[in-house]
Amino acid sequence: MVLPIMNRNVTDSIPDSKCYGCGICAGICSKQALGMKISRHGFYRPVEIQDTCVKCHICLDVCPENTKENSEDGKNDEVFGKYVSIYGGWAKDPELRKSSSAGGTIRALASELLSSGKIDGFLTISPNKDMLLEPQVKLIEKAENLNEIAKSLYIPTEYSQAVEYLSKREGRYLVVGLPCQIAGLKNAQKYLKAEMVLVDLFCGRMVSRLLTEAYLRLFTKEKIENLSLDYRDKTSGWYDFSLAIMDKLNGELITQETFRESIFGFLMNGKYFAQNSCFDCHYGYSGVGDITVGDFWKHEYKDESQGVSLIVTRSDLGEELLKENENISLFQADISDLYSAQSHLVRNHKYSRSKLLSVLKRKNQLYNKVMLDTYLISRNLRLVHFLARLDYGFYVAVVSSVGKIRRLLNRK
Repeated sequence: MVLPIMNRNVTDSIPDSKCYGCGICAGICSKQALGMKISRHGFYRPVEIQDTCVKCHICLDVCPENTKENSEDGKNDEVFGKYVSIYGGWAKDPELRKSSSAGGTIRALASELLSSGKIDGFLTISPNKDMLLEPQVKLIEKAENLNEIAKSLYIPTEYSQAVEYLSKREGRYLVVGLPCQIAGLKNAQKYLKAEMVLVDLFCGRMVSRLLTEAYLRLFTKEKIENLSLDYRDKTSGWYDFSLAIMDKLNGELITQETFRESIFGFLMNGKYFAQNSCFDCHYGYSGVGDITVGDFWKHEYKDESQGVSLIVTRSDLGEELLKENENISLFQADISDLYSAQSHLVRNHKYSRSKLLSVLKRKNQLYNKVMLDTYLISRNLRLVHFLARLDYGFYVAVVSSVGKIRRLLNRK
């Protein structure tokens, strides 16, 4: 990418609507000029935190928006990109499988690699005990500590801290993250001391932190830090998983509802709280890691109450490490299984490439802006839920109303 001489870094070169909020740019900056902050719409964005930028443009070099690459190994699919093999599977350890979001294959992979000394550490996201809405990057160096990592989190995360770890350490590390984060790390490899085995996740969209915050506030008037939220509770099974909110102070269950029947699930699946860059992102289905993992959402596996993982190897290294792992039960799958199990991502692919549906894409981006702005003004999630069920014609009126409300608020 050729930049005008006045461009300093990502903050004045990558529009907000194109930023994924991955955090790789902030972590790679050797001058500590950049940091990651939550925007008013609830997404991480890079900001200049001190005037030390020297216009080296390394932050732009690692940005996944600027470089879209994939593995050179294996076959190629129009939607899901390059791959070597496709599998289904789960962790052989029943407790590990039960405590994971899907089949527990990532923890099983990490456990074997750590125990055998094939990696020096495992980097992924972990819950932050003090800040519920700010998960943190966790470095695991012993297999017995794998219970410290998180299940699926439907809340923004950023990987600047992971880059800092990998910049200072030599050795080989397994890194698991969202596809945009893994794409940025792959771009950054030439600037890092450590070698990486990269695992990305099938991803439909990043949802605003405001959605989780608002959902939690439906159930408490106290500090939300006193609550814990399990986005992937398996009490009712894996295929029809639940959202479960607990009171951390007394250990009581406050609420438990199936994801598909919840306000949270409706607004997340409707993309009303999604960031605009997710509408044009291809990494969510055609990942660039050595392995991509997700849920094997096929009806025939709905009775597997503890979960089934969908695993796509995208490099010879990924294939080798997976096949050597004795902690995972694997069965062969094919590209048709991938299309069935991740059909929502197939719709996303067609959605972003069809001229006819490009109109709907813009409409959904408008929905997104309306829903976020309406919530920011009203702080009423049930109002947002109600508006989201109305037809598009009403949205045009709502856009105008939101503007009027904001102008009135600004006068006070």
